[in-house]
Amino acid sequence: MSNLEKTVGSFRSAIQDLLVPELKAIRTELEHHKEEFQKIDQRFQNFQQELRDLREEMNRRFEANERENYRRFEAVMQSIHNVEKTQERILERLDVKEQVADLETKFVRIETKFNRFEDFMQQWKSNFKEKKPQINLETVES
Repeated sequence: MSNLEKTVGSFRSAIQDLLVPELKAIRTELEHHKEEFQKIDQRFQNFQQELRDLREEMNRRFEANERENYRRFEAVMQSIHNVEKTQERILERLDVKEQVADLETKFVRIETKFNRFEDFMQQWKSNFKEKKPQINLETVES
């Protein structure tokens, strides 16, 4: 071997001796950063999973609330329907009561006219028996 090769070889070995600890330090630092990035990546994945779980929980709650709201809405609509039916029955009864009140008023008028007619007939009979045919026209007309 020539001197040049020996010099280059010894220079190479000296550089390697100097660089190996630096390379080892760089490798160690890279491994440390790799571990840190893996930890960060794991935390990020955990966070994403928590978000997915939270989203699923929110969806479940939303669907449960939606079903509950629909059930309540149906109950309210059924109550409104029942109130409407009850109101119709009450109005029908009120209408019947009004008809009964109208009939009672008509019966009172008929009874009044009948009483006047009876009074007229008694007066007529008494006048006829006495042979005094006097008729009170006021009682007949009213």
